Amino acid sequence: MKTRISMFAMLLLSSTMFITSCSKDEAAIAANEKFIGSYIVNDNCTADEIDCSGSQTYTMVIRASGSNDIYIDNYFRTFNNVFATVSGNTFTVSEVYGITDKTGTEQWDINSGSGTLSGNSLVMSGHADDILFDYSCGQVNCTASATKN
Repeated sequence: MKTRISMFAMLLLSSTMFITSCSKDEAAIAANEKFIGSYIVNDNCTADEIDCSGSQTYTMVIRASGSNDIYIDNYFRTFNNVFATVSGNTFTVSEVYGITDKTGTEQWDINSGSGTLSGNSLVMSGHADDILFDYSCGQVNCTASATKN
């Protein structure tokens, strides 16, 4: 009888140790963690005005906002502190009105933006309108591919 109780106690103890040793699973990792980091971005933008169109390579940084959202710095080489919501392997930029570009000289409306992460590769798209009085760029549409450093 003592042997059965001892075996049962050992089994119970082993099960408890196994369950508690596996406490950090995929669900426990913050939803935005996979996006956090620095990226090398290659973009292609088209605009109403030819001077605002073209392709460039630059660095973009994504940082955490809580455990589910992100802030993007140098978003499409123009904006800092752009807020996005993370869901699975995608992020979505909500509409932003009257955001100033990082030079502090232009005002924009970001109409839409999104990105999908696969491993270390991020594919993004976005649309913005230049809203200054001179409307120098007009509507700008960009797509980009990025690789996490």
